[in-house]
Amino acid sequence: MPHPSPPRREGLALNSTSNFKFDLKRVFRIPERPLDLKFEKKNLKLEKGTTSGVRKFPTPPKGNGVNPAVLYALNPLILLEITGNAHFEGAMLCFLLAGILFLQKNRLVPAAGFWALAVASKLVPLLFLPIVWVHLGFRKGLRFLLFFAGFTAVLFAPLFNLEILENMAGSLNLYFQQFAFNASGYYFLKAIGKALADPSLDVGRTLGPILGIAVFFGVWALAFFTRPTTSSRRTSTALLFASTLYLVLATTVHPWYIALPFGLGLLTTWRYPIVWTGVAMLSYSHYADGGFKENFGLIALEYLVLLVFATWEFMRTPVAQAVE
Repeated sequence: MPHPSPPRREGLALNSTSNFKFDLKRVFRIPERPLDLKFEKKNLKLEKGTTSGVRKFPTPPKGNGVNPAVLYALNPLILLEITGNAHFEGAMLCFLLAGILFLQKNRLVPAAGFWALAVASKLVPLLFLPIVWVHLGFRKGLRFLLFFAGFTAVLFAPLFNLEILENMAGSLNLYFQQFAFNASGYYFLKAIGKALADPSLDVGRTLGPILGIAVFFGVWALAFFTRPTTSSRRTSTALLFASTLYLVLATTVHPWYIALPFGLGLLTTWRYPIVWTGVAMLSYSHYADGGFKENFGLIALEYLVLLVFATWEFMRTPVAQAVE
């Protein structure tokens, strides 16, 4: 009787001794059909666009001497999950960087168009709209939002179907109330809640939406706290902090989600997202032994290392420069 194939985890395979090994064909998505080849070519073009976009931003004054575009293009997590496994965070980041560039040039129409494309790739950039509105000012920000709404309506027009909208709403409900993977703040608060709350209360289902609301108001607070004075880099910094807040309180944090704060961090002086892309690799351990079981010890180690480095970085940065 033939043995079943060993389980795979998007670019990683398990051998008979349960040790990780790279499946190069899977990692680099060697296409077997013409449609796959076209998709992979488009994905590589988007990655080229992201790298080129990073190069167009001014180099942060406290840089470490390495070109930010090189840091992005050669990052192992990006190579594995974005270039190799073609997760749409790459497309989202490419369009988002283009939108930020056009915002800095005060070209609202193309900025809104690229922002809509980023939202069409992944919904996360919707979270950043309060920052854009506040940083542009009321009237200019309102114009941007109107242009953005128009472009978004066109892009989402094929989805204006009751059944599709119900399925999307159901997916969001599952994301906030049932799905959980490699989380940090969510797991920590959930453990506290289970220890203190009534046993009949489903802490996980209750906590997810509450944290979502906390992120919403947190982004608004960041928008006002980081309002630009003379530095255009403040917008990129605000977006970085907002994406960090979102992922710290998220119920699900797949490794490729870190591509967003990593890409935004390259536009600023902050380097903790680089560390994050490294420690996020520990989450692959959850697929050891041919199944799925989260190793909470490694999750704690992952976020402890990140917390220590981020705390050190914040402590050595004066408050006046923290948002630059």
